[in-house]
Parts: sequence; C-alpha cells; structure tokens
Amino acid sequence: GAGIYENNPENTEEKKNLNFNLSTNEAKGTLIPVEIAWKTTRVNQLSGEYKLGGFWSTEDYQAVDGSGKQQPKSGLWLNAQQQLTSKVDNSRQGLYTAINLTFNNDTTASISSTQQIALWYKGALNSRPMDQIGFGLGRYKFNDKVASNSDRDDEVDAELNYTYNYSPAVMIRPNIQYIYQPYGLKSIDNAWVAGVSVKLNF
Repeated sequence: GAGIYENNPENTEEKKNLNFNLSTNEAKGTLIPVEIAWKTTRVNQLSGEYKLGGFWSTEDYQAVDGSGKQQPKSGLWLNAQQQLTSKVDNSRQGLYTAINLTFNNDTTASISSTQQIALWYKGALNSRPMDQIGFGLGRYKFNDKVASNSDRDDEVDAELNYTYNYSPAVMIRPNIQYIYQPYGLKSIDNAWVAGVSVKLNF
C-alpha cells in the first residue's frame, strides 16, 4: 500500500475544520508512506503477519546538529507478528510474539532508531480463556548528532501487563513498567511506573 498526504498546518485551524478544506495555499509539502505486508501460516501452520515500510516527506526540516541546514524527513520500519504455539481445543489461544524496528534519518530525527519485542499468552488461565498476560522490552536510541545530546545514551523500557476481559465490551489492563535511563539521560534516576488502561466498546 501507498499514500500521499498533504502537510498543511492550515487544516488544524478550528475555522477550517468546520468545513471540508481543499485549499493548498498553506501546504508545506507532502508525506508519502509505502508499506508491503505478507500474511502467512508457514510457521507450524500458525498465523503470522510481516510488514516492511517507509516514509518520505518533501517538507524541509531543520537539521538536528544545529548547523541550520534543512532536509526532508524519512524513515523505515519493520513489523513482525507471529503466533508461536496454540492449544488443541482453541487454536487462537497460545503464545504470540511481535517485533517492531524503526530507523530514522539521523539528519532530522532526534531518535535514530527504536527496537521493541513483546511476548503475550492468550488464555493462560483455563478459567479466563479470553485474558492474556504480556511482557515487552523497548530500546530507544537517541541521535548522537543532536547538539544537546552529549550526555545522552539509550533508554530501555520493560513492561509486564495483564489483560482482563471482563466482557466483550470491557477490557482492563493493569501494568507495571521499569524505565532505565529515562530520555537516555544518566543524570535521571531509573523509575518504576504502575498504570492501568481501560477500553470500552459500545
């Protein structure tokens, strides 16, 4: 798939949002994303989906090194999701994994790349077949070229969560996270964060 989107700050103005706006007078450029996807059941007859994509923006952005140069933004991403195991009585239950990788143009991006991996198990408890427990790790590589990044390294996040499906309409997900070097700064203490998210379907 591919698309072309106009980058026009005029469209964010409230007066423009009230009406369908076709004007390109204030357009700054275009954003062009492209992605290819492949669905397969070749891994032990279990479903998986793999995506490779990228984007390019024709709008010029300030270089992050403070040089004053302007260049367009661009980046690449890879996403893979695969079911690893399944239960005999319910093929949708079992262990799943997902990997996300992004690579940004170092000239204009403050974060050079990110890597995330997640594992979750659907139906881990026989009494709660729709619930799932998950664990994920994420790494954020801050751009060494950013003028203010001399003290920065990588940020690493870890999360453990449990998805409680109370009903088809109500989902509750408590989680606990550990953040190593927040914002990539060694001067900031590592942190534990607890949270909960709620999803309602009407």
